[in-house]
Amino acid sequence: MSNIDLYFAIVCVVGMLGGAIFYVGRRDERVREAAERIVRESKPPHPDDPLTNIDVTFRRRRAFAFPLLLLSFVFIGLVYFDLIPIRKSGQPPTTAEVVIKLLIFSVPPLLLAVRQWFYGVTLTDSGLQIKGLKTTFVPFKEIDAVRIVSTTHSYFCRVRLKTGRELSIGPDLVGFLKFVEMLSGRLRNSKESVRNQV
Repeated sequence: MSNIDLYFAIVCVVGMLGGAIFYVGRRDERVREAAERIVRESKPPHPDDPLTNIDVTFRRRRAFAFPLLLLSFVFIGLVYFDLIPIRKSGQPPTTAEVVIKLLIFSVPPLLLAVRQWFYGVTLTDSGLQIKGLKTTFVPFKEIDAVRIVSTTHSYFCRVRLKTGRELSIGPDLVGFLKFVEMLSGRLRNSKESVRNQV
């Protein structure tokens, strides 16, 4: 392979990566703008909508749990074959050292894989339930506001409670825009029903 071929291959790879990054950035920007518009123009759910009175669960893509699980198994293998040395001498590791290495290297990706697999946000007729390694339920009457917050590299749906506590829900939910629409609509519906009771 000549230098020109190598330079051409490098330019092609860099160009494809740059194009992919630009495409994902533009797509995320469009989704963020659509989510902000949904929150701003939220309407109560239409009575004829079949999803109005049932519990709807939105999940993360479970396929992303497999690479984390694989990474955990790779670290278990590295610890088993003592390829992650702690001490400089050639002595075999003690049981305590093996346990420490397992806790440091293989448990965090395993916990992330379990969280990715079980993570779900359920909208019920009375509130919002977030399930991961633990389950949190928030009634709609305790929610003060919902807004889309942007950071330097991402955006997410922030649910602010009347107590001042905030819950963040990332855009990695399958059907994120539908989630934002249903959450905003059900929250508005809940506030209007409370107002009508007073």
